Amino acid sequence: MSFASPRDAPLLSSFVLVKNPCAPANGRAADCLETFARALYSSALETLAWPLGSDELRKNKRSHFATQLPVDYLYTPSHAWIAQRADNLWRVGLTKFATRMLGEMVDHGFEVESGAAVDCGRIIGWVEGFKAISDLYCVATGRWAGSNPALKEAIQLITKDPYGTGWLYEVQGRPDTRSLDVHAYRDLLDKTIDRILAQTNESKS
Repeated sequence: MSFASPRDAPLLSSFVLVKNPCAPANGRAADCLETFARALYSSALETLAWPLGSDELRKNKRSHFATQLPVDYLYTPSHAWIAQRADNLWRVGLTKFATRMLGEMVDHGFEVESGAAVDCGRIIGWVEGFKAISDLYCVATGRWAGSNPALKEAIQLITKDPYGTGWLYEVQGRPDTRSLDVHAYRDLLDKTIDRILAQTNESKS
């Protein structure tokens, strides 16, 4: 499994049976799909634009998953988020959907030196959750501006506060040109959930 790939395929390509050109699928995909789809199947999904009091609020019901999406963030088809911090400085993290697929965080690591050039699609590190271990692919082009130092002592921040203190890394440059706004990402997330559930239903029939 590979996370935060910026190409056409969703981050969770293994789970939606769409090939991810940045990394090959592996034999664990079917088991992970089955586990997550069963967890999703029981009640209602609400995908909410954040803040809740704004006119941008929209609700969709799917299965057992709820998330709030910051309206001023960008999102990738790989279920990473990108937020501008300053001129050409971009902060990157995993969406709640991505962290749900990984499970509770166990460890992480990055393989990039400070100031090094990075490009979309480059492997920059890895993250390990209770359910899966995944490579991390860069979703911005420019210079590496560092990773989140808080994660060394509190890796659980990725799960507990994915859109805030659980951010992963920063890049000085520009985000992936295939990034989506909150509305387009919401639609993508709905389709991803629907496809997972459809595949689960097919496997049971």
